[in-house]
Amino acid sequence: MKEIAHSQAYGNRVFSRDSAVDSKKDVSISAEQPKTISKLTPYLFEGDIFLSTKQAMNILDSLASKNKTNKKGQQRMAHDAPLYLFRGANEKGKRFAAEYDAKWFQFPIKYRFDESLDILHISQILKALEIWQSNTCIKFENDQEASGDYIEFFEGDGCYSMVGRFGGRQGISIGKGCERTGTIIHEVGHTLGLWHEQSRPDAEEYI
Repeated sequence: MKEIAHSQAYGNRVFSRDSAVDSKKDVSISAEQPKTISKLTPYLFEGDIFLSTKQAMNILDSLASKNKTNKKGQQRMAHDAPLYLFRGANEKGKRFAAEYDAKWFQFPIKYRFDESLDILHISQILKALEIWQSNTCIKFENDQEASGDYIEFFEGDGCYSMVGRFGGRQGISIGKGCERTGTIIHEVGHTLGLWHEQSRPDAEEYI
């Protein structure tokens, strides 16, 4: 999926981090992380993630813990924090997954379009969702009257989304400059529970 998203964003350009070994790891995304600057940017984690209160507190707690002096008397880097946001994370297995209660259990995942979106936004969103459906087992269903847990695409100030399912209406902002297939694939990936690949505990082994 990561290779397809890269192709949508960059064509045939090759990235060293997308080696054959790395492409087998399916717990993160890297394709076209949005660079659009908005008024919300200072409040977004890693540029395009809208944290829940629980996630923000987990990060603060992790930083407080990991900034303590380690055995070698050196400080741990702040970017290690995301490892501790996931249940089951461990140094040996070097794998992590979204918390159980943030996973999507009902499929197809319902979505709808806010009236703020124009035809360009909608066409690119549909293309991005089709790529997800064609290359994974995940299915989406448009339902403009959706209730329960659902995704709502809207034109906000920039490109951002939450990580994992949080219940009820869950927005994905596709603002000006974000209406590109690769960017939308990226934001949908966050909503499905994927974090940035640089947040992976084994990131430094591949970059």
